[in-house]
Amino acid sequence: MGKTYAQNESNQEVKNSFKTNYFADLSLGSNGESNIGSLSFGHLWGLGKRKQWRLGYGLRLSSYIGSKNRNYVSANPDFYQVDAKTDTVVIKNPQQNNFTIFITGTYRIKNRFELGFNLDLLGYSFGGSQTATFLGNNSAQPIATNVSASFANVTIYDKYDIGFVKSEFMAGYWLNDKWMARLGFSTFITEYRTDIELQKDNKRFKAFDILPFIAIRYSPKHN
Repeated sequence: MGKTYAQNESNQEVKNSFKTNYFADLSLGSNGESNIGSLSFGHLWGLGKRKQWRLGYGLRLSSYIGSKNRNYVSANPDFYQVDAKTDTVVIKNPQQNNFTIFITGTYRIKNRFELGFNLDLLGYSFGGSQTATFLGNNSAQPIATNVSASFANVTIYDKYDIGFVKSEFMAGYWLNDKWMARLGFSTFITEYRTDIELQKDNKRFKAFDILPFIAIRYSPKHN
């Protein structure tokens, strides 16, 4: 009987080590010019006896508001950050939203502190069209145009990323058994497409941001 009880207890420990922990999270970030807010919902699996490692995934809704007359540069991977090939679109009032699937991982320290990250993988961006000005390297004068949000969001790698994708790197502190305060910095790109091809072989233009954020998370079973 003792052996059976011990086996059951061991099996329960293994089961609990992969227990699903749901969470809801609100984050706000700004650098004075670019602003982003995100609402997410997901769940984590605790790994190991003490469940110090947490891996998971979720859904995130983000909204971005940029400064007026923001510069967006050629996003085609063959052109991006290549001075001789880069053209610019100046967007009057950049604003767009996205809905994505993200992955996340954290490491817990002494049951109170957590370090971690999250990363958008695949999603959809939306927002109204914007008035813009195209500044081409070979243009005699600026060209007025319209731009719209890129619909598909895909994280691939660096210059190959498409659309509006975001990541966060954070430190968190559990205020009690259910609430955690987070802070850190987020990196993200936003992308627009011109209605017509003003730059040969390219209609995509994007901007990159790094900014601090604060957040609050609710997780009813974080232990």
